[in-house]
Amino acid sequence: MSDKEQNPEEEAVEKRAVKKEQPVYVVQAAQSHEPELDLLGLLSVFWAWKWFILLVTLLFGGGAAYYAYSLPNYYKATATLAPLDQQGSGLAALSGQLGGLAKLAGVRVKGQADPTDRIIAKIESRAFIEAFIKGEGLMPELFKAQWDEKNKSWNPPAETFLQRMKRVFNKVDLVEEPTLAMGYKRFVGGKLNISKNKKNGMINLSVVDRDPARAAQWANKLVARINKQTKDDEIREIKRHVKYLEHQLLITEVLEIKEVFFSLLTEQNKKLMLSNSKKFYAFEVIDSAIETTSPFKPKRLLIVAFGLVAGLLLSLLISFLVSVGRKKHVE
Repeated sequence: MSDKEQNPEEEAVEKRAVKKEQPVYVVQAAQSHEPELDLLGLLSVFWAWKWFILLVTLLFGGGAAYYAYSLPNYYKATATLAPLDQQGSGLAALSGQLGGLAKLAGVRVKGQADPTDRIIAKIESRAFIEAFIKGEGLMPELFKAQWDEKNKSWNPPAETFLQRMKRVFNKVDLVEEPTLAMGYKRFVGGKLNISKNKKNGMINLSVVDRDPARAAQWANKLVARINKQTKDDEIREIKRHVKYLEHQLLITEVLEIKEVFFSLLTEQNKKLMLSNSKKFYAFEVIDSAIETTSPFKPKRLLIVAFGLVAGLLLSLLISFLVSVGRKKHVE
């Protein structure tokens, strides 16, 4: 047997020996130098900072309590109203039968829009609110800080530095006496709220004020005024229609059109008679606004709770960040 020929067993032994001699490389994951905090470690950090956390939480809670109890009470008076079925000129049903002839007669035909939404929009309109403010003499109450009760005159408004800079930058003159437009903005923005219950269609008209009796008085007066104004507007419109129809009866020679005008005129007169006899026109008062004893705002407990939570979270965050920073510095 030649030297090149080897026993298969010897060849297998040599291969196993070569494999054993090959180096083995072990890859180790790079160790992170970032500090790790488990739940117990985090709790221990907070426990070590417990007095700091308690102090900051109490300081924030005390500040929130002081702020909350320094705020004045505001009371909310709400009137519950049921919208009455408004048929416009009283010819919605009749115009459906007479079609284009009702339009020819110049009589307004009620569309599909919800009349309640139209009346709510009228209450919130600038013209209505400004007339209410002027009629009730509410400007001194809306701008009490500027009103000199003794001399019955207006004092110049007190301006902060930022307000003055803003006015100068915008080139606006100082308004020494508040206007009705300013009164409208303050009344609608901070005192009046109207909401509609989508389930039963009821309307809640609310007024918020520091005086509970005044809030109820204003709410009830708003309801009375919108009922009266809606009634007056409708009667004025019906009378205009009656006058127009009477004129058309005199100048029209076609018998069929005369009959249409006569039917429309009859309906208008019925509507006019009913309008004059109604107590409520836009809304029926289900519950009048009454004086309340519990303030609507501020929500003092909520303010204090918010202060406590804010103080707690801030103190926990500070203690955590400081502890992590110290651990990094040590490593």
